[in-house]
Amino acid sequence: MISLLVAALALQANATGRDFSADFAVVFADATTEAKLDRLPLSRAVLADAIESAAKAGARGVILKFFLDRPRQLEGDRALAHALTLLPVLLQARIDDTEAASNDLPSRFLLPGDTRATAINGTGGWIPIPLFSAPAHDICFVDFLSSTVPVIESYRGASVKSLLLCAVELATGERAIPSAAGTLAFMGNTLPTDELFRLSVPIVDHRPLETLTLHDLLDGSIAASSLKGKVVILAYDGPNIDRLDSDYGAVGAHRLFVLLLRDFYQSLP
Repeated sequence: MISLLVAALALQANATGRDFSADFAVVFADATTEAKLDRLPLSRAVLADAIESAAKAGARGVILKFFLDRPRQLEGDRALAHALTLLPVLLQARIDDTEAASNDLPSRFLLPGDTRATAINGTGGWIPIPLFSAPAHDICFVDFLSSTVPVIESYRGASVKSLLLCAVELATGERAIPSAAGTLAFMGNTLPTDELFRLSVPIVDHRPLETLTLHDLLDGSIAASSLKGKVVILAYDGPNIDRLDSDYGAVGAHRLFVLLLRDFYQSLP
């Protein structure tokens, strides 16, 4: 039922005008980026430069699809922490109960209200280090490997948002309000989930995904008009990414996130 509703809303949205490409810009680090930068994983200084470039272009915000749960080279970490102050930046986290020493998740990233029953829950995870948590606009969770996506998860007994939900909030400037009954109030509408706050998001939009490359962002080859007023997704789509099965075929994990976000966003009334 949920899947059919989302599909119907997506088709309606595609016909009437909620335009993902007008509100989001997707910037991938790909094989060419790796060859040009000659490094993997990407340094924190490179990520800082990318965020600064997005800010200078007038981006609305940034979604950083890289885990930041361990410190690295101090100069690069400090550069990235500064970049996070330039505009709203969403950082990702994930639940992993095998993590022996999880960083603290600041209380401002928890949803208020009663604890809700969710499909994903745990007491340990890959949480950004305090240097990055402090300036982050939001920290959101990414515990899914298919088109069934939790929009609310539970971490150490508290409710937290998924990155999918945070991305839509950042793009629209509106907050989603979950209830204990498995529904989300958003922009004057009630969006149904299952009783554990999951949405089944079929990929009904099979148009090619419009993307830019990280190396072009870094060298100034991307026109500011391509980023101005948009939420910029900084992600990885090179040869070392895990590939997952989807309605779109086998795609990289970060690309799958973007495809699901595109359909979910275009499904909103």
